[in-house]
Amino acid sequence: MEDTILMNKFDEKTALIKFYPGMDPEMLHFLIDRDYHGIVIEGTGFGHVREELLDPIKRAIDSGIPVVITSQTIFGRVNLNVYRRGVELLRLGVIPAEDMIPEVAFVKLSWVLGQTRDMNEVRRLMLTPIAGELNPRSDVGTYILGPELPRK
Repeated sequence: MEDTILMNKFDEKTALIKFYPGMDPEMLHFLIDRDYHGIVIEGTGFGHVREELLDPIKRAIDSGIPVVITSQTIFGRVNLNVYRRGVELLRLGVIPAEDMIPEVAFVKLSWVLGQTRDMNEVRRLMLTPIAGELNPRSDVGTYILGPELPRK
Protein backbone atom coordinates (compact mmCIF):
# COMPACT_ATOMS: atom_id res chain seq x y z
CA MET A 1 0.00 0.00 0.00
CA GLU A 2 1.38 3.38 -1.01
CA ASP A 3 1.45 6.28 1.40
CA THR A 4 -0.91 9.11 0.58
CA ILE A 5 0.82 12.38 -0.18
CA LEU A 6 -1.06 15.61 0.52
CA MET A 7 -0.38 18.17 -2.20
CA ASN A 8 -2.44 21.09 -0.94
CA LYS A 9 -0.44 24.07 -2.13
CA PHE A 10 -2.38 26.57 -4.26
CA ASP A 11 -1.07 29.67 -6.03
CA GLU A 12 -3.07 32.70 -4.91
CA LYS A 13 -1.86 34.81 -7.84
CA THR A 14 -4.18 33.06 -10.30
CA ALA A 15 -7.00 35.02 -11.94
CA LEU A 16 -10.32 34.12 -13.56
CA ILE A 17 -11.81 36.70 -15.94
CA LYS A 18 -14.85 36.61 -18.17
CA PHE A 19 -14.49 37.81 -21.75
CA TYR A 20 -17.22 40.13 -23.03
CA PRO A 21 -17.62 42.19 -26.22
CA GLY A 22 -15.60 45.38 -25.95
CA MET A 23 -13.43 44.03 -23.12
CA ASP A 24 -10.48 46.34 -22.50
CA PRO A 25 -7.10 44.62 -23.10
CA GLU A 26 -5.75 46.64 -20.16
CA MET A 27 -7.45 44.13 -17.85
CA LEU A 28 -4.91 41.53 -18.94
CA HIS A 29 -2.01 43.98 -18.83
CA PHE A 30 -3.05 44.82 -15.25
CA LEU A 31 -2.76 41.15 -14.21
CA ILE A 32 0.61 40.79 -15.94
CA ASP A 33 1.92 44.00 -14.35
CA ARG A 34 0.75 42.77 -10.92
CA ASP A 35 2.86 39.59 -11.33
CA TYR A 36 0.00 37.12 -11.57
CA HIS A 37 1.22 33.59 -12.21
CA GLY A 38 -1.75 32.23 -14.21
CA ILE A 39 -4.86 33.48 -16.00
CA VAL A 40 -8.06 31.65 -16.91
CA ILE A 41 -10.23 33.40 -19.49
CA GLU A 42 -13.87 32.44 -20.01
CA GLY A 43 -14.11 32.81 -23.78
CA THR A 44 -17.17 32.66 -26.00
CA GLY A 45 -18.83 29.37 -27.01
CA PHE A 46 -15.78 27.66 -28.50
CA GLY A 47 -13.40 29.69 -26.33
CA HIS A 48 -12.69 32.73 -28.46
CA VAL A 49 -11.86 36.33 -27.53
CA ARG A 50 -11.60 39.56 -29.50
CA GLU A 51 -8.54 40.36 -31.60
CA GLU A 52 -7.46 43.17 -29.26
CA LEU A 53 -6.70 40.61 -26.53
CA LEU A 54 -4.15 38.71 -28.62
CA ASP A 55 -1.23 41.02 -27.79
CA PRO A 56 -1.70 40.94 -24.00
CA ILE A 57 -2.24 37.16 -24.14
CA LYS A 58 1.03 36.82 -26.06
CA ARG A 59 2.73 39.11 -23.54
CA ALA A 60 1.48 36.96 -20.67
CA ILE A 61 2.64 33.70 -22.25
CA ASP A 62 6.00 35.21 -23.28
CA SER A 63 6.38 36.29 -19.63
CA GLY A 64 5.88 32.71 -18.43
CA ILE A 65 2.26 33.18 -17.38
CA PRO A 66 0.05 30.30 -18.55
CA VAL A 67 -3.25 31.39 -20.10
CA VAL A 68 -6.07 28.85 -20.03
CA ILE A 69 -9.16 29.30 -22.21
CA THR A 70 -12.57 27.93 -21.15
CA SER A 71 -16.07 28.30 -22.54
CA GLN A 72 -18.85 30.37 -20.98
CA THR A 73 -21.36 27.91 -22.41
CA ILE A 74 -23.04 25.43 -20.06
CA PHE A 75 -21.89 21.96 -21.14
CA GLY A 76 -19.55 23.75 -23.55
CA ARG A 77 -16.28 22.44 -24.91
CA VAL A 78 -13.40 24.59 -26.07
CA ASN A 79 -12.53 24.02 -29.72
CA LEU A 80 -9.90 26.43 -30.97
CA ASN A 81 -9.58 24.69 -34.33
CA VAL A 82 -12.91 25.86 -35.79
CA TYR A 83 -12.30 29.56 -36.44
CA ARG A 84 -9.23 31.64 -37.25
CA ARG A 85 -9.17 33.38 -33.86
CA GLY A 86 -8.95 30.06 -32.06
CA VAL A 87 -6.04 28.98 -34.26
CA GLU A 88 -4.34 32.30 -33.46
CA LEU A 89 -4.82 31.61 -29.75
CA LEU A 90 -3.33 28.14 -30.13
CA ARG A 91 -0.33 29.58 -31.96
CA LEU A 92 0.21 31.97 -29.05
CA GLY A 93 0.34 28.99 -26.70
CA VAL A 94 -2.93 29.17 -24.77
CA ILE A 95 -4.07 26.02 -23.01
CA PRO A 96 -7.57 24.94 -24.13
CA ALA A 97 -9.51 23.70 -21.10
CA GLU A 98 -11.55 21.19 -23.11
CA ASP A 99 -14.86 20.76 -21.19
CA MET A 100 -13.75 22.08 -17.79
CA ILE A 101 -16.07 24.73 -16.44
CA PRO A 102 -14.29 28.04 -15.74
CA GLU A 103 -14.35 27.71 -11.95
CA VAL A 104 -12.84 24.23 -12.10
CA ALA A 105 -10.15 25.39 -14.54
CA PHE A 106 -9.35 28.23 -12.12
CA VAL A 107 -9.00 25.91 -9.12
CA LYS A 108 -6.99 23.40 -11.15
CA LEU A 109 -4.62 26.06 -12.52
CA SER A 110 -4.17 27.47 -9.02
CA TRP A 111 -3.34 23.96 -7.75
CA VAL A 112 -1.04 23.18 -10.71
CA LEU A 113 0.86 26.45 -10.19
CA GLY A 114 1.21 25.51 -6.52
CA GLN A 115 3.11 22.41 -7.69
CA THR A 116 5.14 23.80 -10.61
CA ARG A 117 5.78 26.93 -12.64
CA ASP A 118 7.35 25.05 -15.57
CA MET A 119 5.15 25.93 -18.57
CA ASN A 120 5.44 22.49 -20.19
CA GLU A 121 4.48 20.75 -16.95
CA VAL A 122 1.64 23.22 -16.35
CA ARG A 123 0.26 22.42 -19.83
CA ARG A 124 0.64 18.67 -19.28
CA LEU A 125 -1.11 18.75 -15.89
CA MET A 126 -3.91 21.04 -17.10
CA LEU A 127 -4.65 18.61 -19.94
CA THR A 128 -4.44 15.50 -17.73
CA PRO A 129 -7.63 14.31 -15.99
CA ILE A 130 -6.95 14.13 -12.26
CA ALA A 131 -10.35 14.10 -10.55
CA GLY A 132 -12.95 13.70 -13.29
CA GLU A 133 -12.68 17.35 -14.35
CA LEU A 134 -11.79 16.53 -17.97
CA ASN A 135 -13.65 14.23 -20.30
CA PRO A 136 -12.19 12.97 -23.58
CA ARG A 137 -15.43 13.74 -25.40
CA SER A 138 -18.87 15.16 -24.74
CA ASP A 139 -21.72 12.65 -24.81
CA VAL A 140 -25.18 14.05 -25.37
CA GLY A 141 -26.54 11.35 -23.04
CA THR A 142 -24.82 13.00 -20.07
CA TYR A 143 -26.83 16.21 -20.37
CA ILE A 144 -29.98 16.82 -18.39
CA LEU A 145 -32.94 16.39 -20.71
CA GLY A 146 -36.17 18.28 -20.29
CA PRO A 147 -39.51 16.48 -20.10
CA GLU A 148 -40.22 17.22 -23.78
CA LEU A 149 -37.15 15.27 -24.93
CA PRO A 150 -37.13 11.48 -25.17
CA ARG A 151 -34.95 9.58 -22.70
CA LYS A 152 -33.08 6.41 -23.47
